[in-house]
Amino acid sequence: ADHNVHTTSMDYHSDRVKAVEVEKGNPFNFWSASEDGTCRQFDTRCLMEQTNCLINLNASSGAGGRKEIKGLSINPCQPHQMALACSDAYVRVYDRRMLSLSEG
Repeated sequence: ADHNVHTTSMDYHSDRVKAVEVEKGNPFNFWSASEDGTCRQFDTRCLMEQTNCLINLNASSGAGGRKEIKGLSINPCQPHQMALACSDAYVRVYDRRMLSLSEG
C-alpha cells in the first residue's frame, strides 16, 4: 500500500518535550510542554508562526530556581482550562482565554 504521510519537525523548545495535548473537537490546535519551562501553542494551519509561547515559567528570574514542566492536561469538558505539572510542589491551572502568546 502506498501511504503518503507528511511530517513536520519543529525546533521551538530548548529542552525535552514531556507532553503534547490536542483539544477535543479542535484538531488544528495542540500544545507542547517542555523541561525548558515553556508551554507552546501550535495551529497546524500555520506551523511556522514564531509567536507560540503561551506560558514561560522561567521568564522572571525570581527565587526558586529554574522550573520545568513535566506534564500537561487540557480539561475535556472545558478546553480553555489547562493544568501543568511542574518540577516543584505545584500544579498550575490556567484559563487559556486569559493568556497571550509571545516569542518566549
